[in-house]
Amino acid sequence: MRKKVYGLWFMVYGIFLLSTPSYAQQNIRPSQEEKVQKARDHYAAGKQLVQESNYSAANDEFKKAQALLQDASLENPLPVKEAPKAIVPETNKEGDADEALSFYLKAIELAPGDIDLHYNLALLYLKTKQYKEAAARLEKVIQLNPKDKDAYYNLGVLYESYLGDKKKALDYYAQYIKYGSANTDALEVKQWIRQLKKELKK
Repeated sequence: MRKKVYGLWFMVYGIFLLSTPSYAQQNIRPSQEEKVQKARDHYAAGKQLVQESNYSAANDEFKKAQALLQDASLENPLPVKEAPKAIVPETNKEGDADEALSFYLKAIELAPGDIDLHYNLALLYLKTKQYKEAAARLEKVIQLNPKDKDAYYNLGVLYESYLGDKKKALDYYAQYIKYGSANTDALEVKQWIRQLKKELKK
């Protein structure tokens, strides 16, 4: 099996894109925006605790953030452009992938059109060897952006090397060439295409 590198789509976890404005202290019931901000605060505290190797306390902070995010999602949803992309924790050294998966799925509920979230979830599925789920997320990326060459590249890799469907792999590699640039990766992918065509003729 040819080994390939997934370097094209490693995304950065936990990037805060938005700053939530402060609200008057007299508000008795926190607004949706305030809940999201509090969730971000707990998430930031959790990340700091992970750096200090205090994983138990970090997990508690992540759970508090998740609970606030869940509560906020029950109210009127925020517009997609304001959805809290950042409320997704990294897997820590103990490999707590389930926690991260839960955060990604909840964040995608609030921002289903956010391509980066689908990419990150696909990467997490890949890390946990859930290859069909990873492919499904990348196919969602293509639905959102039919010209996303990196998604085609990685789908080709998944279907050839992990899902055993050379025909689909060939189709996705061809789409990568169509939308990609004439770089070293494209030349290498063209070689893979030629090899796959030979194998499919056997």
